Amino acid sequence: FFFMADKDKLVSAITQFNEHLKKIQVQCDMLKELEPHMDDLSACEQARVNCAVAYSTHALMWMYFKSQGSLSAHLPAQKELARIQTYFKRLDSENTPEKDNPPSHKLDKAAADRFIKANIEKPKADTETGKKRIRQSKQQKPNKKARK
Repeated sequence: FFFMADKDKLVSAITQFNEHLKKIQVQCDMLKELEPHMDDLSACEQARVNCAVAYSTHALMWMYFKSQGSLSAHLPAQKELARIQTYFKRLDSENTPEKDNPPSHKLDKAAADRFIKANIEKPKADTETGKKRIRQSKQQKPNKKARK
């Protein structure tokens, strides 16, 4: 008697598992149907689709773990969701036009003009020899320590 009840529970659990597995397989087949259409998309659109599929899959996992009350099991899914969100932000930032995203560095025109003017001006040549004047330094004051 005891073994018959356990056997019935086991058979019931296996049939339920098979039903759930078939449902998952149908969903995975739908994802396989998506793959041939990916070739028609641009690289950016492919990245967006891949991110969307990854995000939705991990969001479903997170919801499942959360509904089952498993606090420690849903943390990896939550971390993956955050990681995928950063990819979405990166895709958005790469696809925004430059006029919407101004450069962070601006040229100081007045300073640039001063640098250019200073480098373009040539020192005056000595009229007698035609050579540039050598800068003469002031005579050095004698060292106080040297007098002792």
